[in-house]
Amino acid sequence: MKKQIILISILVLLSANISWASLGGSPTGAEENVLKIKAAENTTALLSESDYHNVTDGILIEFNEDLNYSSSVLDDYVKGNISRDDAIYSTISVYVMNIHTINTVLQVKPSEKFSNYHNYLTLMVTDFQLYLWNLAKFYETNNSNYALQARENYNTSTDNYDKALQERVLNFV
Repeated sequence: MKKQIILISILVLLSANISWASLGGSPTGAEENVLKIKAAENTTALLSESDYHNVTDGILIEFNEDLNYSSSVLDDYVKGNISRDDAIYSTISVYVMNIHTINTVLQVKPSEKFSNYHNYLTLMVTDFQLYLWNLAKFYETNNSNYALQARENYNTSTDNYDKALQERVLNFV
């Protein structure tokens, strides 16, 4: 019950869009990028190519970190090194963090030059969210159908990651 209360508190804080900067701290690099996104959104201007590059680099880094972490949780669960509850809590926390990543992708308005790249980024993070959801359902129910769907979502997410990287190489010259 204690873990559920802590998890709910984290969800509430994240859904309220509270940052360390709003609590009196200084903004991190990621928060500075978010500030640039919000400024662009408020003025309906596109981000500069350099700012867009920095923001999408952050998205790719977050995706890789979350993918590696969720894979290690699955590996630990399958090997019996963590409990079902720990696997669920770990996956839900990555799911919540992925919501931030999706919001970042959706707030950025790319120029035409980056539209394919941006579409692949969007598909990558949304498929990853489906992967996490199915993974959590697998941990919750032990129903292998969720694991099979999670594997398919993982594959489409990583395929879109590869396509995004190909587009990135073509466009960020």
